[in-house]
Amino acid sequence: MTILLNYPWVVWGLVPGHDSGVHLQYFHSFNEQLRGGELYPRWLTSMNDRAGSPIFFIQYPLPYFVASAFHYLLHLPLTLAGESHALGLVFFFSAMFLNASLFLWCSRLVDRPSAAMAAVSGLMLPYVLWFDFYHRNALGECTALACIPLALYFCHDLDEHPRRAVSGIALSFGLLFSSHIFSVVMFLPFLALYVLVITSSKSALRSLILTALGTALGAGLAGVYLLPMLAHRQYFDLGGLVRWAGGNYLYDNQLFPLNSFVYGSRPSGCHILTYHQNCLLESKWWFLSWLTRLGALCLVVFAVQRLRKGSIEHVAHRFLVVITLLLVIFSVGAPLFGAHTFYAHVDQADNWFIVQRSQIFGFALLTLELALITFLALPKQSYQRLPASLLGGVLMCFLLMTRWTVPLWGRMHFLWSIQFPWRFFGLLSIFTTGLIALLVQAILRNGGWRNPRFLLTCCVFAGIALLGAADWADPAIFFPTFRFSGKVFHHIPDRPQEPTDIALSTYLHATELFNQEHPWRADSPAEETRILQGTGSVRLQTIAARRRVLEVDCSVPCMTQVHLLYYPGWLAHDLTGASVTLQASPENGLIELPLPSGYHCIQLELPRDSAEQLGPWVSFLSFGMLLIVANPCAMGFSRFIARIQRS
Repeated sequence: MTILLNYPWVVWGLVPGHDSGVHLQYFHSFNEQLRGGELYPRWLTSMNDRAGSPIFFIQYPLPYFVASAFHYLLHLPLTLAGESHALGLVFFFSAMFLNASLFLWCSRLVDRPSAAMAAVSGLMLPYVLWFDFYHRNALGECTALACIPLALYFCHDLDEHPRRAVSGIALSFGLLFSSHIFSVVMFLPFLALYVLVITSSKSALRSLILTALGTALGAGLAGVYLLPMLAHRQYFDLGGLVRWAGGNYLYDNQLFPLNSFVYGSRPSGCHILTYHQNCLLESKWWFLSWLTRLGALCLVVFAVQRLRKGSIEHVAHRFLVVITLLLVIFSVGAPLFGAHTFYAHVDQADNWFIVQRSQIFGFALLTLELALITFLALPKQSYQRLPASLLGGVLMCFLLMTRWTVPLWGRMHFLWSIQFPWRFFGLLSIFTTGLIALLVQAILRNGGWRNPRFLLTCCVFAGIALLGAADWADPAIFFPTFRFSGKVFHHIPDRPQEPTDIALSTYLHATELFNQEHPWRADSPAEETRILQGTGSVRLQTIAARRRVLEVDCSVPCMTQVHLLYYPGWLAHDLTGASVTLQASPENGLIELPLPSGYHCIQLELPRDSAEQLGPWVSFLSFGMLLIVANPCAMGFSRFIARIQRS
C-alpha cells in the first residue's frame, strides 16, 4: 500500500508542489559542487545569478546528501530531470522510512498485525502524505517525521536495555538534527513527557538522564552541521522573511482561527450553473466545514454515552475528554462568537495563504475529532496512562496551533523561528496513529473484522483520508500527464529554475529588495564586476567556490564592485598579504572595495572558521562514543548506569 501511494516519486521524480522549485534550485547548486570535489558545500556559487549564497551554513544538509548519493549511484543524468528524480527518490524512501518507523513504534504498543495497519493509516492522515509530501514538498520535515517514531520506539528500551535505548535515541536525533532542526525544538518536550509515561516512577529520573544523554550524543553526531549553523546563525535575520513576505512568515499570522470564520473568507462569484476553480474551492470548503460540524455532533453524542455508562472511570481521563470535547465545540462554533473572541486576520497576508491555512485548520480539527473518537471507542480496560497521554499530546499540539496559546508564543521567543505553528500537525498525526493502533488491536481481539466498531472506524478514517487526498493532492499526480486548471503535472524541468534564493532577504546586506524579491532589478541582469568610482580596468576570476582572484588597475583611487554577495566571513588581501577593506553595497548587497591608484591583485576568500573545523571532529568523536555505548563489552557505560541507579 505504501509503495502504491508513493510510486509517483519513483516514476516521475519530484512531484510539482509548493517548495519543489526551491529544492531543485538548492540541490542543483549543492550537487554541482559536491560532484566537483567539495565535501560539504556551504557557499553555493551558482545561486543569486552566480553572486553566491551562504544558505547552507544554516540549511539542513541530510536530504541533499542522500539525493546526491542517489544521483551518483544510479548514474542519473546531469540535468534538471535527473536531479528531480534524485529528489523524488528521497521523498519515496522517506515515506518508506516513516512507515517502517511507525510500524516499529506501534509494535511496542500493540501486536504486529495491528501495528502494520496503524502504520499505513498514519501515513495516509491528511497532513502527512497529502500535505507535507505531495502539496508542500517539505523535504526536511518529511525526513524528520520519519525519525520521530523511531526515537519513541527506542524509548521503550530505557528500563531493560539502556545501551540499545541510548544508541537508538542518539541515532534518531542525529538524523533529526540534520534533517529539520525545527522538528527537534517541537518534539523534545513531548519526548520527555512520553518517557515519564512509559517508565515507572522509580526509574523516571534515570530514564530522563539516559534520554538526555542520547539526545546530546545525537547532537554531537550532527556536529558537522550544528556547530557552523550555531556560529553563523547571527548573520541571518529571519525578520527579513517577515518583512519581505508581508507577514506570511510571522507566527502570529498562522494561528487559528484566522478571523471570525473558521475557514477564512469564503470565495465569491459562483453560481449553480457555473463551474470553475473558485466554485470547486467553495464546494470543498463547504464540505469540510459541515464535515467538522457533523463530526463534532457525533462526538458529543458518543462522549455523553460513554461518560454516562461509566466506561471512563479515572477522573483525569474524564477531564481530558471533556476539555478536548469543549475545544472541538468551541472551534466548530467559532463563526458564532468569533467576533467577540478573535481579532481579524491581518490584511497583509495573501488570500491564497489564508485559503491554505484554512484547509490546514479544518483537517487539523478533523484529525483531533478522529483522535477523540478513537480514544472513546477503546474498551474499558484500555484506559490507562499511555492512551490518555497520547490524547493529551494530540490536544496540546492542536492548542499550540490556535490563538488560545498566544500568551505562550508571545513569551517564548525561541519558538518564533518555527514560523508556522501548524507544523505541530505532524506530531499530532503521529500521536493519533498511536491511538489508532490501540483501537485496531482492541477491535481485532473482540470480534475481529466483523466488529461494527471496526467497520465504523474504517469508514470514518477512509473519508478523512480521501478528502485530504482530493483537496491537497490532486488525482493528477498518479497519471503520466494530466491538465488541471491549465497546469501540466509531472512536467520534467527543461529550463533552469529561478536563480534567486527565496531566503535572500535573511542575509542580504542592502537597504531594499527590488521588486520585493530580488536584489537587482528584474528587467536587467545582476551588476557585473566593475569600477563604480574612478577609472581603470577590472577582471574577476573564480578559482574555487570560496575563493576569487580580482585584478584591478586603477588610474586614480577607485571604488570597485565585485559580482559577489557580501557576507561577514569573506576576507580580502593583496599580493603582499595586507588586508583590504570590504564593505557591502547599500544598493544591492554586493561586495565593494575602495582601492588606491595602481595595479592590485586581490584574493577574496571565505575561509573555514573554527566552527567548521571543529564540527567534523565533534561528529567523529560522538560516533566513537556511540560505538562505546552500543558495545556490551564496554564496562564504563555499565558503571555509569549503575551510578545513576544508586543516586
